[in-house]
Amino acid sequence: MSLDAHFVVRRPAHTTTVDLDAGPGEIVGLIGPNGAGKSTTLRALAGLLAVDSGEIALDGRLLSGSDVHVPTHERGVGFVFQDHLLFPHLTALDNVAFGGRSRGTPRAESRSRAAEWLTRLGVGGLANRKPRELSGGQAQRVAIARALASEPRMLLLDEPTASLDASGAMTLRTQLREHLRAFAGVSIVVTHTALDAMVMTDRIIVLDAGDIVQIGTPTQVAARPRTQHVAALVGLNLVRGAARAGAITLPSGMTIVSSNGQLTGPAFATFSPATVSLYTSRPQGSPRNVWEGRVTSVAPHGDAVRVQVESQARLLVDITPAALAALGLRSGSLVWATVKATEVTAYPA
Repeated sequence: MSLDAHFVVRRPAHTTTVDLDAGPGEIVGLIGPNGAGKSTTLRALAGLLAVDSGEIALDGRLLSGSDVHVPTHERGVGFVFQDHLLFPHLTALDNVAFGGRSRGTPRAESRSRAAEWLTRLGVGGLANRKPRELSGGQAQRVAIARALASEPRMLLLDEPTASLDASGAMTLRTQLREHLRAFAGVSIVVTHTALDAMVMTDRIIVLDAGDIVQIGTPTQVAARPRTQHVAALVGLNLVRGAARAGAITLPSGMTIVSSNGQLTGPAFATFSPATVSLYTSRPQGSPRNVWEGRVTSVAPHGDAVRVQVESQARLLVDITPAALAALGLRSGSLVWATVKATEVTAYPA
């Protein structure tokens, strides 16, 4: 199964333009901030929205075009909604069996396949429960089982781990990756979770304001983010400016120096919050990257403390609880931030 999707959907908020090809068995992640066009893309692929121009074809069959719009139930698409959308009057087993039954599969066969998928997703013991008797995570697993049991040619998943706690999300992420790996069709996963994007997908497409702004493997996107949303997702500071001989000048006038002295022209620079040092007075010596700013927030971040500093650019800094106490930092504190040039990665914008 292969997907060829090149279409435009015009909405009141913005226009979403998608140019996407995906091969059999490929798992594509869609990431981007709220309002970027991710849900619009999924709904257009599923046939819940008509495209304004362009075409969507699945395995050579035209699903959407200038004078074609195949209804959702005839597309061979499985859709796992963020809010599950299970039938409230049916048990988990009958919810999962619904797709097969609607296609004329005998009741016993549909229920047997449904029981198998519930077991594979770790909720086989909940087969006789109604949706109101399930937790959010359990309902999500049932919804995923329902989509997979229908044997779709394309699977669309909207935030598949959003309803789960950290432990449950980790387990489902691993299980789902295995199931998607064995799935012969195309899988499209929308997520706001870095682990979902990095662990579950083969390729990531970044949407911003309705446009595709970056495409690459999870490793490529994480190493060289091109939007603030992706940088925040993978835990990096990101700035953009004009590079010359290793120095990148931001529109604000702030300059950041990288060890990449060959770069010239529009450029991005990234650096980890853990590589930034904070001082309450200007540090001695001659650090190449030093900026004055004010603390705007202080919050726990795993074993560290995440400090946000407003300077000529917004900086995220990770320090230890001991350093926080020693510096006496709080919102409004004046600080000096430094980062070594060797810790700054610069690349063309």
